[in-house]
Amino acid sequence: MAGRGLLVALSVAAMAMTGCSGEPSQGSSATDEASATSGATATPWPTPELREDEVVLQASDGIVLVATLRGEGPTGVVLAHMNGGQASDWDPLTDALVDAGYRVLALNLRGNGRSQPPMESASLPLDVEAGAQYLLDAGAERVVLAGASMGGTTVLEAAVAVRPAAVVVMAAPRVFEGLELTEDELAQLTMPKLFVTAEHDPLRDSFDQIVAMAAPPSEEATYPGIEHGTRLFGGSHAADVIRRIAAFIEAEAAG
Repeated sequence: MAGRGLLVALSVAAMAMTGCSGEPSQGSSATDEASATSGATATPWPTPELREDEVVLQASDGIVLVATLRGEGPTGVVLAHMNGGQASDWDPLTDALVDAGYRVLALNLRGNGRSQPPMESASLPLDVEAGAQYLLDAGAERVVLAGASMGGTTVLEAAVAVRPAAVVVMAAPRVFEGLELTEDELAQLTMPKLFVTAEHDPLRDSFDQIVAMAAPPSEEATYPGIEHGTRLFGGSHAADVIRRIAAFIEAEAAG
């Protein structure tokens, strides 16, 4: 993993060691503890109180992230949400993947949910790299990256460094603010890819550019309607969308 993905994860068990309230011990935080290990510096960010299925991890630039971690298995899946979204946007897919035996890490990207701000788009791939390294450090043998809209652009950018077993992208733009996918980068992504979108998605033209530029192999799944990204999970084709993504991961990355 390119050095950008360095992280230190703090599990719920580690939180328990600081007391039942989930508050960090005096003078400590997720940023402090991670910086002591990695040498990274960042504005201190207090460790939030976590649910049982949440973990805290740190991107290589010091930003502290909160993510949902569920499931067990040799294949880990990192999920990156849409602009203004959060980890729970992926719950319908997460439920299906956990039931199928995957370890799923749904990120709250920087500046979203309870993850540390600011939401700097050019640095979003660092969050995905941190998530992938977290899963590998936790025992996953391989990782899959999946993202929707902004998160789709992000996972494709991160895949250049992560080299995942496979990538799933739902209706991503080729350019999102300070994040731009170049033809050269897309040509490097020779792992299996699944591109999912609605027929009349508002970002369809930009998404089609990505599909056209991406190196083989890749597959496309297009559904009637206008639902964008993870909103497909709430549409009339939701069950088929989830089955299609799960089947792709099973075929390309189950090991």
